[in-house]
Amino acid sequence: MFDVVETSDFPTEPLLELTGPEDLVDELASAFRRREREEVRIARLLHQVNEARAFTHDGYSSSTAWLKHRMSLHPGEAQRLVTRANGLAESPLVALAFEKGLLSGSQVDVLLETKCRAPERFTEDEAELVAIALGTPLIRQLRKRLD
Repeated sequence: MFDVVETSDFPTEPLLELTGPEDLVDELASAFRRREREEVRIARLLHQVNEARAFTHDGYSSSTAWLKHRMSLHPGEAQRLVTRANGLAESPLVALAFEKGLLSGSQVDVLLETKCRAPERFTEDEAELVAIALGTPLIRQLRKRLD
């Protein structure tokens, strides 16, 4: 049944000999950090694909359709990745925090959804919104001053 799948297409790292719960938690945290770095890379590359309209090379009309078919992604996931890539290109502070590993992909997605709902306001308040996402106490001080 699975003869079609080349196992060499799916490289895997051997599991480490983990000695306790701390090792498991540390290794899982490390795996999530690697995943976040790859998500940053994917967003950058996808933005370049969009800019170059490279998806048309394969006959697709959009990068979302290309991702859905060529990368076997669910349509919602493909759209989320395209939205993220485009939004990061237009949101320099969010992009910087994401690239530095200060924001997770899900935090970025929430910020970019906020941008879609109120683009002008988001542009004005991007620094403050990133600071809120980072959980800095500076925001409390800013709010007190604004009040």
